[in-house]
Amino acid sequence: MTGAGNVGQFGIVGSTVVTPNEFFSDSSSGAVLYYPYPAGGASTQTITSGVFYPFSAVISPASSRGNAASGARATLAVRR
Repeated sequence: MTGAGNVGQFGIVGSTVVTPNEFFSDSSSGAVLYYPYPAGGASTQTITSGVFYPFSAVISPASSRGNAASGARATLAVRR
């Protein structure tokens, strides 16, 4: 997982690994990174906005009410 540093508890959904990265080099407070699974390599998406020292990522099904993105979304548990 290129660019990952201090990776916490990750989640896998389909062909994607969602991983918290507590000390992401491009952010002073960490990031959530998405990687191809099982291939690995460079992250395909990075979230830094609103992320503060992420510790774990949990994958939950999308809402059936139509107000959430299709597929799955990442829900973060944050250590303070």
